[in-house]
Amino acid sequence: MMTKKLSRHGNSRAIVIEKPILDLLGIDENTMLQLHTDGESLILSPVIDEERAAKIRSVGQKFHDKYETAMRELAGDEDSNPNIEQALEEGNARFGGMLKNLA
Repeated sequence: MMTKKLSRHGNSRAIVIEKPILDLLGIDENTMLQLHTDGESLILSPVIDEERAAKIRSVGQKFHDKYETAMRELAGDEDSNPNIEQALEEGNARFGGMLKNLA
């Protein structure tokens, strides 16, 4: 966790995000960002375009294909039938819809 202080930017306030974090999230000065709040916290996330969403889905599917058996064994649930759409629905419910553009 990081503690940050707001700085003045005209009549507004701004927060500086360090380059390693921007790089990790694939954010640059041209990336559109979404700002959400749950009433207690601010959640800042990159807008996921269709090309990026397709890449994320592809990585998720490759992970599922490669590790499905191991994940079922770890979960102790060999009879379940997990799928990406269901996981995204559950993730959206848990994280306030931030994954909605991936479905």
